[in-house]
Amino acid sequence: MSEAMKKELQEGFEKALASFEKRQEAGHQRFREREKFETEWARIRTVVVVPAFEEIKALLSKAGWQCEVRADKDQGVHFTIYRGNVKGERPYMTFQPEKSKDAIVIYVATRGSGSQLGDFTVKR
Repeated sequence: MSEAMKKELQEGFEKALASFEKRQEAGHQRFREREKFETEWARIRTVVVVPAFEEIKALLSKAGWQCEVRADKDQGVHFTIYRGNVKGERPYMTFQPEKSKDAIVIYVATRGSGSQLGDFTVKR
């Protein structure tokens, strides 16, 4: 094998290795960002969202409304509100993490309709 071929092979190997290391570091960075998002959302959910819904529940209960606040296993928060013995689907609101976007999606539904209100990052 000539010196030129050895040098070309060495350069090709080094280029492939550098590309692999760059992709690997990008994957680690995405993982760290996702972990940071999940940790921050768990804190906000526990310290801000659930207590706020509990306060709303207390206020509305005094006015005759039935409310349920539930922190789901999938890290979402579900808030249901209704009067009396409503049959069928009850109006609700959810805050659900969308990990692919590192955002929290807000969804509301009433009897017969529902829509996404928007989303926000945990930094907002």
